[in-house]
Amino acid sequence: MDDQISMSLWYATLYVVIEGWRQAKLADPDVDALLADNHADRLRRFRNQVFHYQREYDNPRLLDFLGEDDADAKAATDWVRRTHAALGTAIERAVEERLGHTVPRF
Repeated sequence: MDDQISMSLWYATLYVVIEGWRQAKLADPDVDALLADNHADRLRRFRNQVFHYQREYDNPRLLDFLGEDDADAKAATDWVRRTHAALGTAIERAVEERLGHTVPRF
């Protein structure tokens, strides 16, 4: 159960970063290609299910992002991992360009 909660929070929070990416009008070919995928909109709905009150605790719409079978769930998970990594790299690069120097890594 704890793993499921952590995964849900990670996935939902990733969509918050995607919203910020779009609102800041940042651009990166890798990120933009990933965000053009239908997983991005499905992740938005997942985020809404996680962060907005739901009358039903066990709402089946929460699992729509993961698809109908193991192959769908693996594809969604792979997309999340690639998107997370691409956003991290692109945002770090954008910050460094704006600051004019590298950002220390922790």
